[in-house]
Amino acid sequence: MKNLQISLDNNIMSFIEKITKEQHKTRSAVIREAINYWIKYKTIDKFESQWISALQEEEPKYNAADDEAWMNAEHWDEP
Repeated sequence: MKNLQISLDNNIMSFIEKITKEQHKTRSAVIREAINYWIKYKTIDKFESQWISALQEEEPKYNAADDEAWMNAEHWDEP
């Protein structure tokens, strides 16, 4: 592990201190966990953005046979 020195404002530090006491963790552990969540969020957000862009670029393909297959697969109880 590497050490990192950062500056945080008082509001964030107060929040971190509160969490450390509630969860019985060190400040470093809380900040590492927060950074890991942020990285996961950014990774997922990037993937979703790329996926949405790809879907918007691709023209939807409609196939009437798919509708008919779904209708045949469903069991409709009619009164």
